[in-house]
Amino acid sequence: MPHGPDPLRAIVVGIYGNRGQKLARALFELPNFVKVVGGVDVSPVQPPSIPSELPVFPSVEQALSNLSFDVAILATPTGYHFEQVQLLIGSGIHVIKEKPFETNLDRARRLVNLADKSNLSVYVLTQRAYYPTYTLAKNCGNAFNHFALRCSFRLMLDGLIRDGGVFPNLRLGELFLTWVITPSI
Repeated sequence: MPHGPDPLRAIVVGIYGNRGQKLARALFELPNFVKVVGGVDVSPVQPPSIPSELPVFPSVEQALSNLSFDVAILATPTGYHFEQVQLLIGSGIHVIKEKPFETNLDRARRLVNLADKSNLSVYVLTQRAYYPTYTLAKNCGNAFNHFALRCSFRLMLDGLIRDGGVFPNLRLGELFLTWVITPSI
């Protein structure tokens, strides 16, 4: 993971789908913290919300071969997650994914063991819009938001908070703000 002022480099897997587009747009709003360097999607039809100059590959393997990135955000159907997470963790990449963590207990344990052995993180997005700490954090104002965003993004993805934490599934800025205030969510 990069340290210092450089933004983290990310790809969105499933970038042309509805959820992938939303996640990509949220990431595009945080250029000081994260740079979307590419995407993965099997669809040949590029939606207007994704910049045409952004490289998009038909497979995770091709993205790994052609791009350098620190984290992959998965917005693909659950049935693809196990293989995608295995491949990404095996390639030294942190993963943020949609819920559930895994639908099979044995495979979940395998992913946890692989991430632990690799000293990498797999984070899961979940809904927390009405969680009391989220409401408190949201009402703290822009100055606090900027500070929390800058600190939390580095903490989470640099492995300083490595407990497989759960992220609120909202705008990414709000997501990171909530994490800093209550890392035990």
